[in-house]
Amino acid sequence: MKKVFDNGFEALKSVNFTIEQGDLVCLLGPSGCGKSTILNLIAGLLHPSDGDIQFRQQSVVKTAPKDRNIGFVFQNYALYPHMTVLENVMFPLTVGSKKVPKAEAQAIAEEYMKLTNIEELSHKKPGTLSGGQQQRVAITRALVQKP
Repeated sequence: MKKVFDNGFEALKSVNFTIEQGDLVCLLGPSGCGKSTILNLIAGLLHPSDGDIQFRQQSVVKTAPKDRNIGFVFQNYALYPHMTVLENVMFPLTVGSKKVPKAEAQAIAEEYMKLTNIEELSHKKPGTLSGGQQQRVAITRALVQKP
């Protein structure tokens, strides 16, 4: 895969890797090496200049981000400040293709909040949480989608 931005900057020259189902992957490297670009390409927030992105041997280059069935946690966590922790975790289950009834969304969210040990934070707003707590909320919100 290759990514060249409109200004001519070549962010990725030749990237090729396979991630098997169930694998946990971490991208490490210095600032500016393309880690975020790779994640944005996989998520569908950017499109490759050349090459393909496949999930289960099927191209997803033309698949909308909301239809890719992946979890993605931004560096700033992107939590909704006006929502409680529970509402933030429930959010992906209340919109789009993964929408479920509210009671079911709450039950799923509470199950995952227990798993990540944040159930005691359910009624708090993100602005009252520590950085580590915000990170766990964002990770939990990604996990409830069962990526």
